[in-house]
This record gives sequence, C-alpha cells and structure tokens, in this order.
Amino acid sequence: MSLLGSALSEERDQSSRVWSGYLLALVLIVWQIKVAGLHGVTDNATLIEFGARKPNFGFPQAPWRLVASMFLHGGWLHLLANVFLVVVWGSQWSRLVGAFGLLTTFLVTGVWGSLISDIYGPEALAVGASGGTAGLVLAVLCLAILGPGREGWQGEHRQWLRVSAAVVVLNVAMGFGVTSLSGAGLDHWAHIGGAMAGAVVGCFASRDKGAPHRWFWGSILVLVAAAAGVISYRGASPFG
Repeated sequence: MSLLGSALSEERDQSSRVWSGYLLALVLIVWQIKVAGLHGVTDNATLIEFGARKPNFGFPQAPWRLVASMFLHGGWLHLLANVFLVVVWGSQWSRLVGAFGLLTTFLVTGVWGSLISDIYGPEALAVGASGGTAGLVLAVLCLAILGPGREGWQGEHRQWLRVSAAVVVLNVAMGFGVTSLSGAGLDHWAHIGGAMAGAVVGCFASRDKGAPHRWFWGSILVLVAAAAGVISYRGASPFG
C-alpha cells in the first residue's frame, strides 16, 4: 500500500510540474487582458501605471517595476511569443527543478533582464517577459549540455539541446536585424540579461543529480543578492 501511495504521490507531483508552465502562461494572458482588454494594446500612460520601465532610470524608478514590467506586453504577438516559451521550456524546467523552481527562475532571470535593459537599453518604455523566457531557454540549454544524467530529462536532453540552441540562434539573428517577429521594439538587452542569468542557473543546477537541488537554489540566492547589490548601487532600495 505504501508503494502504491508513493507512486500516486509521484505521479501527482509530475502532473503539477507539467501544468505549472501552463499556469504561469495563463497568468500572463489574464493580466494582459486586465490591463489592455481583449484588443491587447494599451497606451503608454496605462503601461507606466501598471509597471512599465524606462531604461537608464529616465523617470522615478521603483524597483518593483523590474518585476511588474515582465507581466506587461506591447500586444498579442509579443505576449504569445513569450507564452509559447513559458509553456514549452517552462514545463520542461519544472520537471527538472519543480514548479516553485520554475516560478523562481522565471522571476529572477526576468529581473536580471530588466536590470541589464535599464542600464544599457535605449530611452524607451520597456515591457515584456523576454528576460524570464530567455532565462528559461538558457537554463535548459546549459543543463542539457552539462547535466544530461540528471533525473527529469526522460532521455530527451539531446532534443532539448537542439531546440534550445535553435531559439538562441533565432534571437541572435533577430538582434542583428536579420528578421523580426514584430518589426521593431525588441528589448535585446532584456534578452541578454535574462540569458546570462539563466546560464548561471543552468550551470549551477548541472551539479545536482536531482532533489533537493542545492546547487540550483544556491545559484538563485547568488543572483538575488547580486541584483539587490546592483539596485542599491544605482541608488534605489531593493524593497521599493
């Protein structure tokens, strides 16, 4: 009976991990509808009210915008591109580090995307989950390269390596203007910042063979502490 209970518990845990990516994507969609309505596009004043960032701290910048801006998007195409990445790569990442690990990775790498965008980006309003999604893709890619024996891959690490590398190449091509899904307005610095943080997470996580994911959570703590240091250095309290 205990073996059956253990098996059922593990099955429920795996199911919750698979669905966590979908739940995070649903949050992004619902919030976009709340802010912009079904047409999905809103004006700059509304974006600023709900948390849009302006790089280089061009207006009074509260650190909460580093997170809030991740849940705002410039339109449905922008949103759906990030939703796709959250569903596919987020669900796989949750199989590897758990549902809470997925949420934490998305938020922390997204904050780093926002930070790098704020420091190096152009003077324009910035919104979108691109930092978080880039972080998820790079985390999966690095773990596929360095930790193929980790539980959670289900024998698919080579496939994830190939598709993750393809997404990285596509983003680089878009960065150089070879192609663009939206024509303009891509926040390349957010992609870079999120990808760098995601690479750190993936490299650390490769040291773990499975739960309790000590190296993974260690990388999260390092990135959170470093982000707080950068925010404080730039003259704002990490807590708002």
